[in-house]
Amino acid sequence: MSVGSREIAQWGDLALEWGYSKPASETTFFLKLRPVRGGSKKVAAVICLDTSLSMQNYGKIEAAKSAVLSLFNMGELFTEGDMISLLSFSDDVSMIINFKPVLDLDSSDFRSVAWMRAAGNTALYQAMQKAFKLVKKVDPANYSRLVIVVTDGDPWPRYRELKHYEKMAKDYFENRILSIIIGVGRDYTDTYMEPFRRQGGRWIHLEDEREVEKLAEFFKVEIARARGVLERAKVEIWVDGGRVEKAQLHGMTIRSVPPSNHFKQELEELTPLIPYSVFLRIKRNINTPVRWRIDYLGRSMTNTLFLHYEVEYMPPTEGTIVYTVLEDAEKGQVDSEKLSQVAEVTTDPFTGEILSQATGLSATEARSRILSRELYKLWVELWTSPATVRIEGPLGSSSPFEYTQNINTRTALFQVPRGRYRLTVEAGGVRQTSEVEVRGDQQVEFSSPYKSTIQRQSAYCPRCGAPVEPGARFCWRCGAKLE
Repeated sequence: MSVGSREIAQWGDLALEWGYSKPASETTFFLKLRPVRGGSKKVAAVICLDTSLSMQNYGKIEAAKSAVLSLFNMGELFTEGDMISLLSFSDDVSMIINFKPVLDLDSSDFRSVAWMRAAGNTALYQAMQKAFKLVKKVDPANYSRLVIVVTDGDPWPRYRELKHYEKMAKDYFENRILSIIIGVGRDYTDTYMEPFRRQGGRWIHLEDEREVEKLAEFFKVEIARARGVLERAKVEIWVDGGRVEKAQLHGMTIRSVPPSNHFKQELEELTPLIPYSVFLRIKRNINTPVRWRIDYLGRSMTNTLFLHYEVEYMPPTEGTIVYTVLEDAEKGQVDSEKLSQVAEVTTDPFTGEILSQATGLSATEARSRILSRELYKLWVELWTSPATVRIEGPLGSSSPFEYTQNINTRTALFQVPRGRYRLTVEAGGVRQTSEVEVRGDQQVEFSSPYKSTIQRQSAYCPRCGAPVEPGARFCWRCGAKLE
């Protein structure tokens, strides 16, 4: 049997790709949107930190506090106007730091973090509600708004019904507020946070308590990602003939939506470099016209694709098997062994593109990989800002792309599949170019052509929380002896 068709075009700041997999009785129509230029908004973030008694175990609370302090001191990550707020929650919700510019944080804020202690129950719902009310007041035209939650358990003793979180997840999505849920430890379950993922939020599970030390890196990644997000697009698809049996959205996460021959969906915010894809599985016995429309930034584009039909038997493919596992994983109805086997080499169920390769995954890690696109983080460290960064690649690929981002900070995050890329940086009147082979998370540094040096503070006083120079024996502020 012949293969289907694939068409590509560039429409403003979006690269578009659409087509179908094969002219069989079961085929898949796909529509992909990939930004070619990122946003450059300021960031308003609320961090909700669980300080219930269980966070005392395995040193989780101390590691979480250290991660927050590290984030506060990442001057290269923030720009003028970025704002942050910190809430803690146990029996009640406490405002540790009200919204203020990150670059204006002072020693009293560091001390407030250092003095937090673990005690009491888990007022998770109340914390997320308060965070929602706080960040909702921030102007969405100039800010990317996000709420980052760190918790190690289920809500207790109130608001344990799932309906509360389903409604709140919808409120977050409708008000364009990004949600990132970081679960810590083996006792954490994602039952209450699953509605947020289904509304385009992200969840991360650090199954081993010792991995709490990675929190600072997760904070850094999510804030860098939020800065570059773009506006939402609306997609409408009409399938004339046959029946749409399955529909999925692939962005930062993979999620199923109700199938319909008239598909209409507002997508979550587009993320730089990551293609946002709509997949419709169609069962038919006739030639099938598919008309689609995209509304983005006040403009519209409409097109029609004719899906040719051939009568020929097609045995199930590997992609179909992976598709089933994706559905099972979403429902939590697949055993650990099967999850790990599939996640070791997970492919896009429709295009065959490899999403992840890994071995020795736990059930939680495997499920996370299946439900999220496995891309690699490419950190670009700049010697000055503002700067313009252009990335081209994968070089030699059959479908390379070019992407440009204006950067106002000294650190930029790109998420790309494996391959070789060419990076061009224009900053301070100088153009620099470098090629890099991406086979995992890595960092590329563009040093100053004038040989200037940048010193970074990376330690904190355990008593007052003030930043101190590496190697210092005593705190410059309170005089405490440093180990």
